[in-house]
Amino acid sequence: MSGGAHQTALLYHLGRTCQTIDELRTTLEMNSRQISDAASGLIQRGFVERVEAGCFQLTAEGHTAVANGERITSGPNGPHKSQRSPRQNTLRQRAWSAMRIRRRFSIPDLITDTALGDERGAANNLQRYVRSLRKAQVIRCLPVRVPGTAPSSPGFPQYTLVHDLGPVAPTLRRNGLVLFDHNSGQEIGL
Repeated sequence: MSGGAHQTALLYHLGRTCQTIDELRTTLEMNSRQISDAASGLIQRGFVERVEAGCFQLTAEGHTAVANGERITSGPNGPHKSQRSPRQNTLRQRAWSAMRIRRRFSIPDLITDTALGDERGAANNLQRYVRSLRKAQVIRCLPVRVPGTAPSSPGFPQYTLVHDLGPVAPTLRRNGLVLFDHNSGQEIGL
């Protein structure tokens, strides 16, 4: 049996009178530790109260849960409230670190600093990321361009970091409509 099954068995076995762990152990197929753990879980849910050390009985909420046929399952008891931490050592995280160090950069600079050689489409990925950072006004384009590689090239746009948000790279959310800053936990609209 799992923790949820132990809690359910204990919930349906307890009544209005106080029962000790020894009494419960003789009637339920659980050891003292399992009974104690199940009782603790039910106390946290508000279904059981501890009358005295090692003696438990149902609360009014517990009686309602039994009357409604409630089953207790293992796992979270509510919605997930914490933020998922960003992945480490991604191309965009490395690019963000390079932007913070350089302060002035171009896409070729970022590719040189960050690409490990195994990323496909690194240039396109970084161009999309830089475009979103520009829309969020985290970086801005400078009027001076970096000379290009071809003789007729107009050169590469050069950018500067305007708002250093912190060490963790901001990520795009909601289909690219919002930039999320993991350092402050705030969303920046694009």
